[in-house]
Amino acid sequence: MDDFNKFLRGEPLTPELEALAKGDEPQATTQPGDARPLDNDDREHLKRLRLEPGWPVVLRLWNRDIQQAEHQAKGISLDDPLGNSKQLADAWAYVAMLHRSLNRLVALIESEVQQIEQ
Repeated sequence: MDDFNKFLRGEPLTPELEALAKGDEPQATTQPGDARPLDNDDREHLKRLRLEPGWPVVLRLWNRDIQQAEHQAKGISLDDPLGNSKQLADAWAYVAMLHRSLNRLVALIESEVQQIEQ
């Protein structure tokens, strides 16, 4: 039975919506460590996520975090670059990891969305 017919009959479309209709707290279906392969529904959610007004806000927050880490690394660089070489290397490595994780996340989302757009 397709979702449209369920909707017309007033039936909940997902277990989360069913729990809400009953007044229960919905349980998260995906846990942070969940490594199941993505299906086309997941890819559709990612496609819509990129169009949501909150998506640029998330990217701005991440970029702000990167800028703060860069600012801290620059402070260490200016303070005592030779005396704090380990701390300095750690600070810049952290900046690089933040950049890489942001770029990787965006690339993964784009790759998954492209699979349904082909």
